[in-house]
Amino acid sequence: MITIKEFIKKYKDIPFTVIQTLIIDFLSLTAGGFIVGLFFSNLDLNKPIGKIMNDYLLFTFPLIVIVIIIVYNSKNKDLLKRFDFKKNKLLMGLALGFLMNTLCILVAYLHNDLTFSLSKVNALILIFAFICVFVQSASEEVLCRFYLFESIRLKHKVILAIIINSLVFALFHIENDGINAISLTSLFIDAIFVSLLVYYYDDMWIAMAQHAAWNFNQAFLFGLPNSGFPAYSSLLKISSSNNSIFYDKVFGIEGTITAIIVDLLFIIIFALINKEKTKKLFSK
Repeated sequence: MITIKEFIKKYKDIPFTVIQTLIIDFLSLTAGGFIVGLFFSNLDLNKPIGKIMNDYLLFTFPLIVIVIIIVYNSKNKDLLKRFDFKKNKLLMGLALGFLMNTLCILVAYLHNDLTFSLSKVNALILIFAFICVFVQSASEEVLCRFYLFESIRLKHKVILAIIINSLVFALFHIENDGINAISLTSLFIDAIFVSLLVYYYDDMWIAMAQHAAWNFNQAFLFGLPNSGFPAYSSLLKISSSNNSIFYDKVFGIEGTITAIIVDLLFIIIFALINKEKTKKLFSK
């Protein structure tokens, strides 16, 4: 049986890695705020372009640069191969994000928790929004599923790296409007699923695309809250909505039991598809 001293010695690197991740996140937010103040002080946040840039682009782009520079100057340059562009992985991630999120919305719709109507929105706004959402989603994936996950994975079991980075990802949303036990659990399990995608396919594009498609689908196609942030400039708009186990009026689809079930279902599917790698989850 491992002693407390041996336990601390074996896992002492993990708290430091988590702290480094939090520092990178803080530096990104600070740098983003500086960019906004310096170059975009006249940005009209009452207009779609201004809101989209402020919410999805300016506060997250520096994070990508910071993390890649840190990793590139480390001893593990081979990890950057995770970013080698693979069209099939990008398309797979997009398909998964749109499908999984739409399934959750469909359940709420069939339960009469949601009704929609068409909204007037410029197609160019939607294209611009998708680009910004992709950058924002990629930032979170680079930080959690690349920097934090791979740093822990290099020294410990894969499953431990998955659990810790998923927990940190969920806690990043702790101050969002409407956060509760269900939404935190949903975010945690979704992060586990995306971590598994990175592990199974050794690719970041599938994770970044899945995350971006999920966020874009709920916020800009269906007009639903995105992790507690209200939607605007969407293809559809909510005509009526009800709180239930299938829909949360404040946090959105992510704050429901449906999202948890869908994520668990896809975790099982991909675990079965990748049986050999699944067996190695508990090995270093």
